Amino acid sequence: MTTSLEHAQHRAELSLVAAGLASSYSTEILDPGDALPLTTLMVDLGPDGDGRQRSMSINVMPLGDGFDAATFLQFYVPMPFEVPDALVVNAGYAAAKVNAAMALGHFAVSDSGEVYFRYMQAFSSSTAADPAASAQIVMMLDFHQETFGDVVQGVAEGEIDVAVVDQVIAAVTAG
Repeated sequence: MTTSLEHAQHRAELSLVAAGLASSYSTEILDPGDALPLTTLMVDLGPDGDGRQRSMSINVMPLGDGFDAATFLQFYVPMPFEVPDALVVNAGYAAAKVNAAMALGHFAVSDSGEVYFRYMQAFSSSTAADPAASAQIVMMLDFHQETFGDVVQGVAEGEIDVAVVDQVIAAVTAG
């Protein structure tokens, strides 16, 4: 659990990030509670190509003693689909292949079939979050999870065979 001072510091960092996003995204800072144990900046990414609403949560990750020199921001996007038990291994393989093609962030598939996209940003604790840099990171992550998420989803839904994942990724990256 974070102290009230840490909560205030995290809220201040996330406020800076929110300010950098204000011209492109709708945001809201949520205080810790039962559903969210950390102060969280929610970013509305808008609907995906299938009209499903997407959101990103951004948290300052409390890593405890020994990590005083760096501050870590976690950017997390739950994907709007799940993987059936029978296809978890295939979707994990597709996620690993997609991850190798992306510049930032990574997809992961949990054993229960939840798919998410995540990125960790580190910066010196002696400085504050850079709103402009954070805004560019969010835009890159928004693009990556929207563009490459379709490959993972296609495998998860049995529409893309794992044998052709490399070709599908090549087609996606070719434009």
